[in-house]
Amino acid sequence: MHITNKYSLPEVFEEFERANKHSAEGADISATTLIDSPRIRYLKDKHNDSLSIDISDMALSILGTAVHKVLEEGAKMPGVIAEKRYHATVDRMSISGQIDLISPYGDGKLLSDYKTVRAFSLQKEPNGKAAWENQLNVYATLAEYNGVNVSGLEVIAIIRDWSAAGLERSDDYPKAAIVRIPIILWSPSERMKYIKDRVELHSKSSEESVCTNDDTWASTTTWAVHEFTKAGTMKKRASRVFSSNYEAMSFAMENCSHAEIVERKGKRIRCEGNYCDVSEYCTQWRNEQ
Repeated sequence: MHITNKYSLPEVFEEFERANKHSAEGADISATTLIDSPRIRYLKDKHNDSLSIDISDMALSILGTAVHKVLEEGAKMPGVIAEKRYHATVDRMSISGQIDLISPYGDGKLLSDYKTVRAFSLQKEPNGKAAWENQLNVYATLAEYNGVNVSGLEVIAIIRDWSAAGLERSDDYPKAAIVRIPIILWSPSERMKYIKDRVELHSKSSEESVCTNDDTWASTTTWAVHEFTKAGTMKKRASRVFSSNYEAMSFAMENCSHAEIVERKGKRIRCEGNYCDVSEYCTQWRNEQ
């Protein structure tokens, strides 16, 4: 993949990205790629020479890397390890993963992963994303393969757009700009089954592989009930949002004197925004369009 700089940003941005380029560090696959779509991985490998990204589109990646580097400087306490990479081989596929923070916890070690997120994402999923749970449990297995007794997992979410005003507006708004989210630690057998299943999928990846709804960050279609004001204008904010048109109609008839039901069509957010970097080469996305 080629890095462009169409807005003539200072060269330090390009050098920073080159120096901090993500890789599997000699392994066949990284933990973050293992939990992701085999189709996306295949298309990235196939079209690597044709892909490009502008440095201006990597602001969030740069911010995340900067957070990791700053917090690494603070990990000086006894028994605490920062940015430790582990390797393991499962079914002839070598896997690597870099753990942000390892610290004493009970009779073992707590594995922590830093995430820079928007407040809205935690309001939507206060217990964390499913991908975070998958990633941390892969890390747990890699660590245990290398002699670490893992007793807990967590995500430390750093909310980049947090504000005190948001806290006043909404009851489900994150209580602080940095939040610790406990992540469920699966049993060793559950973790190994998940890893083996992912290894098998990636071993067989091809253009025939299919991205799932989770892979494409698909949102479901919903129906919003918008009431009208006394002046006859439709309110911008929906009174309620439902997963079916029938539920929306029933609510409107029972609770509203004058309302309109607006269908909010589901989207494949990752594909539409090309957040996978390969949507232009994807026949699955082209066929769905």
